[in-house]
Amino acid sequence: MRHLFSMCTVCCVFFLAGACALTLFAAPQGTLLVGAVRVDITPPADAALPMSGYSNRKQGFQKIHDHIYARAIVLSDGTHQAAILSWELIGMPDGVWKELSARINKELGIPANNLILAGEHVHSAPTVAGAYTKGTPATIAYTAKLEEAAFEAVKQAQANLQPARFGFGTGKAY
Repeated sequence: MRHLFSMCTVCCVFFLAGACALTLFAAPQGTLLVGAVRVDITPPADAALPMSGYSNRKQGFQKIHDHIYARAIVLSDGTHQAAILSWELIGMPDGVWKELSARINKELGIPANNLILAGEHVHSAPTVAGAYTKGTPATIAYTAKLEEAAFEAVKQAQANLQPARFGFGTGKAY
């Protein structure tokens, strides 16, 4: 058993050393930059949009309990950029992903292969046109506003790029 542990340890060390060597020698070194932003995507209180997630819901939301947000992080090594965008909705419909990723690529220079665009699967938020249905005129209009807000979030995060800092901490949760 001890021999197996030693072999696994040696293999892991060689794997990590190889990964580090690739990282060190495969790409030019630069400062990692990061920018982040949070944008409010809560619809107006009188929007009466249908809620996501439960097909037996027949009424739209009645009041705003908590605001919902889109969050974007852009990373840059000085040569390449990548972005992560999430929003507090049930999902990211394919059509929205295609349009949004194409616009981010065209206007911000971040290729679709360097994007993660995701919904957080929230059932207590309005539905997005194209998620499960074609949508009503109200959901189509809201989805257009969402796309614009999501694009602006990535654009603002890109504009906020600054040298990254890394840290960690520990604590107790009760």
